[in-house]
Amino acid sequence: MRTVSILISLMLGAASLSAAPLNGLYFGLDNMRGFAEVYWWFLADGRVLRNTIPASLSPQQFDTACQQHTGYCGS
Repeated sequence: MRTVSILISLMLGAASLSAAPLNGLYFGLDNMRGFAEVYWWFLADGRVLRNTIPASLSPQQFDTACQQHTGYCGS
């Protein structure tokens, strides 16, 4: 019984930790599209831009890319 209580306490403690927001450029391969390269660019304020390779990693470039590719921006 004590072991179960300890395990539950550990699980609840881990679940209550807040995750850090994603921030930066992430890359992956989409195997459903023949291993096509996919990109996600996250800003710390919660905005995301997908499927666009940025020319530079600056907030101004992020805004420019969002204006050019409105369907790929979100939060």
